[in-house]
Amino acid sequence: MIKEGVMNNEDGNVLIITLIILVALTFLGITSTRMSSIDLLVSGNKKIYTQNLYNAERAAYHAVQALESTDLEASPPSWYSSTLGDVTEADVLNDANWDNDTFTGINVATDIADAKYLAYFADVTDIGMSLDMAKTKIRAFAVIGRSEKARGKSMVEVGFRKAY
Repeated sequence: MIKEGVMNNEDGNVLIITLIILVALTFLGITSTRMSSIDLLVSGNKKIYTQNLYNAERAAYHAVQALESTDLEASPPSWYSSTLGDVTEADVLNDANWDNDTFTGINVATDIADAKYLAYFADVTDIGMSLDMAKTKIRAFAVIGRSEKARGKSMVEVGFRKAY
């Protein structure tokens, strides 16, 4: 007759191995769930950033088209500053100016959904200039489009030149 001892009894080993595998699979499931929720957040942020970027670009090019078709000497738009130095880079980067829709002497245009824009005189360019004072001068402008939606904001600056 064989005597069974504590060391020879293997009836509980299957239960312990099954519990270890169950804990490992539970840990793997929790990790996968967290990774997928982080991926969803990242893709959502990228979507918002892309929408803001395209809205800001749309606003900037809308302003460029308006500047191109407007007589800036006779009737400049309210969102355009013709004085050199009125708007600085620090002004453009200051969120309070965009929140109030007003910079120094000019208004921010808000006629495009989810976007704002403005333009300011940057410089008279030397390209194509002559000593003939009657000849029209080429002026350079900075056009800024900005979009702030949900959890993000984007800003696009476009250079524009016009002879008048």
